[in-house]
Amino acid sequence: MFKLTAIKKSSNKTCEWLGSDQIVYSKFGKLYFCERESGQTIRTLQVGNRLIQLVCSIVPLVARLLRFQFYNVIKIESGGYYIFFGHRIFFYNFKQLEEIKVERQFRAFRGGVACIGDTLYFGEYFDNASRGEVNCYRLVDRQLSVFYQFPQGSIRHVHSINFNEFDQCLYVLTGDHGNEAKIVRFNTQGFEPEVLLEGNEDYRAIAIHFLETGFVYGTDAQFQTNTFNYYDYQTSEVSVLKELDGPVFYCQPTNKGLLFSTVYEGAPAQQGRLVELFYFDNKTKSIQSVKNWAKDRFNTRYFQFGYIKFPNYSKLESKTFVSASGLVGFSSLLELNIDE
Repeated sequence: MFKLTAIKKSSNKTCEWLGSDQIVYSKFGKLYFCERESGQTIRTLQVGNRLIQLVCSIVPLVARLLRFQFYNVIKIESGGYYIFFGHRIFFYNFKQLEEIKVERQFRAFRGGVACIGDTLYFGEYFDNASRGEVNCYRLVDRQLSVFYQFPQGSIRHVHSINFNEFDQCLYVLTGDHGNEAKIVRFNTQGFEPEVLLEGNEDYRAIAIHFLETGFVYGTDAQFQTNTFNYYDYQTSEVSVLKELDGPVFYCQPTNKGLLFSTVYEGAPAQQGRLVELFYFDNKTKSIQSVKNWAKDRFNTRYFQFGYIKFPNYSKLESKTFVSASGLVGFSSLLELNIDE
C-alpha cells in the first residue's frame, strides 16, 4: 500500500512546496523552484547567509545547530510565494524578494500556516516565558495585521492555525500547560473565539485534520502518553484512536486520509528513541504504521529533535515527498506513493 523511494542526489534536501505545476526544494538556505512534470529547475533563490550556507555544506550538522532552515514556503492563488525562513518572512514573485516587517521575533510551525486564496493566517510561536500577549496574524497583499490577540497570561504561544473547508472556520491550536493548551475555533468574518477544548495535555496539539463529522489530532504531551484522537462535532466528545510513543508535530492530508509522524524529543513520557510515520484512513478511522527510524546520537537541545516532515501543498493527492532530521539512515529525500 505504501511505496517509499529514495531520490538520487538529494542528501540534506527538503521538499518545501508541492504544487500541481511547481515543486520547491531547499538546501542550506537556498530554494530551487522546479517544474513538476520535467523536474527542470526554473529559478534558484538565495535566502540564507552565504557564508553560513558554505559552512553547512561542509558540516551539515551546523544547519541543525543554527536552525538554519525554512519553516514554510507557500504559493498563493494569484502567484508568488510567502517564505518563512528562521524568524523572517519574505514575499517572492520571481522578480524581487521583499521582506515582511514584523514587530518581534517568532516562528510559524511547519504546516501551521493557513492559506485561503491570497491570505495567510498564522500565530506567534516563541518562548514567552513571561506569558505576555500572543498575536494571531493575517497577511494579505504583503500587509501584516493582527486579527486576534490572546490576552496576557492566557497562553504561552500559538502552535498552528488551520483552515477547515467543511465549516469555513479557522482552528487555532495553542500551548503549553494547563488551560494554555486549547483548540479554539474562529469564523473568518468577526474572528470571535470559541474554545472547543482546553485544560490539560489531552488538548495540547500542533497537527489537526478535518473530517465532515469532526476532526482528528495528535497530542504534543510531555508528561503523559501521547495519543491520536477524534473529536465529534455532534457530541463534543474526544475518543482515543491510538496511543503513540512521541508527540505529533507534522501531518499532510492525502486523497483519502492523512499522513502524520511522531517526533523524538526525549520528553519524560517518551519511552523509546523511534520516530514513526503513520497513515490514517478517513473512512474507517484506522491507523497504519508505514515505517520507523531511530533517532541519531546527537543531543536534542543543540541539534534539534528527530522528526519527519512534509511539504506545504496546493491540492490533495496520493503522492508526496518526505524529509527528516536527526534520524539514522534517513538523509535523502523520500518519495512516498500511497495506493488509496
